[in-house]
Parts: sequence; structure tokens; C-alpha cells
Amino acid sequence: MANSLLRFVKFKEVANWSPHYLINVDIEFLKRFPLVKISMFLKKNKTQTEIKDNESYRRVTIRMNNNGVLLRDTVDGKQIGTKRQFVIKGGQFLVSKIDARNGAFGIAPDSLDGAIVTADFLSFNIDKSLINPLFLELLTSTKQFVDYCQGESSGTTGRQRINESTFLNISVPLPPLNEQSRIVEMFYSKYNKAQKLEEEANRLENSIETYLQKELGIEIVDSYKKNEKMVIIKFMDLDRWGGDSLKNKEKLSFLKNGKYKVTELKNIIKFIQYGLSEKANSSNIGIPMLRMNNINNAELSIDNLKYINLSNQIIEKTKLNKNDLLFNRTNSKELVGKTAVFDKDGVYTFASYLIRIKLDESKCDVHYLNYFLNSRIGRIQIDLTSRQITGQANINSKELQGFIVPLPSLSIQKQIASNVESIRKQVKSLRSEAEKLRVGAKEAFTRELFS
Repeated sequence: MANSLLRFVKFKEVANWSPHYLINVDIEFLKRFPLVKISMFLKKNKTQTEIKDNESYRRVTIRMNNNGVLLRDTVDGKQIGTKRQFVIKGGQFLVSKIDARNGAFGIAPDSLDGAIVTADFLSFNIDKSLINPLFLELLTSTKQFVDYCQGESSGTTGRQRINESTFLNISVPLPPLNEQSRIVEMFYSKYNKAQKLEEEANRLENSIETYLQKELGIEIVDSYKKNEKMVIIKFMDLDRWGGDSLKNKEKLSFLKNGKYKVTELKNIIKFIQYGLSEKANSSNIGIPMLRMNNINNAELSIDNLKYINLSNQIIEKTKLNKNDLLFNRTNSKELVGKTAVFDKDGVYTFASYLIRIKLDESKCDVHYLNYFLNSRIGRIQIDLTSRQITGQANINSKELQGFIVPLPSLSIQKQIASNVESIRKQVKSLRSEAEKLRVGAKEAFTRELFS
């Protein structure tokens, strides 16, 4: 009987000293197609070039998780360490030795013809009389194939790699070309439908910006980008004594030219509060603490929670209530200012990188404000206000309260929020259907080859 815990390998059969290699097993392909070694249809590209200091070169890399070959950068020859590198051609199949275990395979597009790669990459000419390049891409993108390459990679942690001979000796099924074409066509019939749905979702999502700007009567002008040498501002209007703050007051003046009167956020806030700085845990002990990663695309996500033990007194002071607005005050420049409405049942608190806002709901609808702050109009204010501190952008509660908000009647705010939410639901539905089609295409391809 096979031992599930121990596997014995003769020393003479050990090619790579790696536990992954020693326990790896062959890929379990269906027997309907003959198995051949990859070396049968891939031939190593041996074209090299001598790097010259006075010339520029395009360098290529491969995205992990089967996301294709792309241009890494264009650099002067003197910036390239290794002076002999391989020249690739469009249509060649590329492998990253280091990241093959993470699905770093792909076919070079024709636009990258003549670019270079280091010896950390393998590039191969494809024998198209034996294998359809699209079939090859799909085959090497399967989880089974990537997992096998993980097992065949060896080396120190983080630097494990697959060598050329090991990769070329992998056995894979090779259907006749007409059968390969059928399988590829089956996959792309679903995948292309998914792409069309994704494009429609993107179009609808972009329409939210157009709708908001039209409804509020605000035309975003490029004047806010200008760096004027002199700006005159009333002393009574100053919130922060700094050159950037003084200029930004004037740059945001276009917000006042819309259909509705504007107000500063402080005039519609009942309560504002920073979150807790105490350390949370991952052991489900205590109550859940929301953090900046729980805010995504104007929504609250509770997929990855941490917890904290608090006294009843502190819980009462810091527990979130429905319709609280959470504002991410510290993050990277593009992510600071994320907001979401708290709408969950149960007791939750929030971390110090978040600010909790309780609105005067007789003046402002929280969902309207949430969508406004996440719109381009809101992002302009966030980008102009945030300050860079040790690699992170920051907005404090006083700066936040100075944000300018167009304030139509409450009924119009609610209607705007409802219309935006309706579009967002359509976007979600389209993307969900697109993802089902992509998963279905992948599963159908896998069923054709694997047991």
C-alpha cells in the first residue's frame, strides 16, 4: 500500500535537490491524445546580441499568472549590466525561469520584435506545423501545468527556478491541429463574449462620471492643474498656512459654478472621529475592526477582517452605526480618500487610518456624499489636499471638513444616489456574468485535457 506521508527516491534519480521536485508527480492528462515532450514543438532561440553603451534597448518581461509578455522599459546600453543578451522575435514563446512556478509564460507580440531578455528567460520558436500557439498558451495557463512547474523548480526560497532541460522534458498532450483549433475556438467563443460584457461594464461605469457632472452642472476645467505664481485669497478663508493650501483654494473655484449652491463638509457634519490605534488580531477574538483595505470601489468589504478586544466603555464610544461614512485618511496618493458607507449588522469598530463621519441627514444623504467623494470631482479635491508624508499621502479631519460639496435638495441627492446605484448594479451584474463565462471557458478547456 502506498504511503501518503513518505516517498522514497533513489539518490541516482534525484535531478533537483528540492522537496517540491522530490514529491512532484506527473500531470494527469486524459489518454485521448498522445503525450509528447515540449521539446518536440519548441526550439530554443539562440540569437544573442552584444550590448553597446551608446545605443538604447527595449527590455521585455513576463507577467505572472499567465498575463502575458510586455515591454518592461527602454534603457541605454550603459545601464544594462550583462552585456550579452538574447534578442526575441514576435510570436516566440517566452518562459521566466524564476517565475514559471507562478505562471510566467507567454507569446511575445509582434510589437516587441527585436527586444531583449536576459538569460533568466527562455525564448523558443514554435513549430506551428505541430501546435497552435493559442492552444499552447491555454495549455500552459492551466493550474495543473503551473503547479507542475512549481514542483519542477528548485533553488533557495524566493529564487526557485526551472531550467531549460527540465521544462523541455515536460510531457503534454498533442491533439491533431484541427482538434487543437476546435478546442481553442470553443474557449474563445466564451472568452470573447466575456470581453464584450466587460467592455459594456466599463462603458457603464464611465457613464457615472458623465451623469454626475451633468446632473450637478459642473464642468471640470484644467485650470485646477495650473501652477500659478501668485494667488490672492481672503485671510478669513484660510484653513491651513501653506503654499499648496493657498493655491488650492483658488483652483477649486470651478466647483462653485454648478447648478447648486456649495457648502463645506463641516456644515453638514454632526460628528467626526478618528479610529483606534490599538493593534488588532487575526484570531477572531473580540469585535471586528475595519481597516483601509476593507474599503474598495466606494463599498465596504468584510472578506478580510481583523479583530480587537475592547472594554464595553470603548466599544460604546467607537462602534460603528449604520450610515456612518468611513474615509481613508492615510494611504498611497491614489488610494487616500477612499470612502464607503457602513451598512453592516453587528458590532464593528474601525482603525486609526480611517475617519468616521456622521452626517446631518436632514441636509445631506450619505450615499450621495459617498458617490460624490469617489467621483472625479471628489478626487480632485482629495489630490489637491493630500500631503505626502514618508511615502504616504495624508488628509486630516480639519482638511476633510473643508471639502466643498454641491448641495441640491435632499430629494435630488437621493435620486442622484439611486441612479448611480442602479448603474453600479448593472456594472456588477455584467462583470459577474463575464467572470462566469471566463471560468466556464477555462473549465471546458481543462475538461478536454485533464482527468
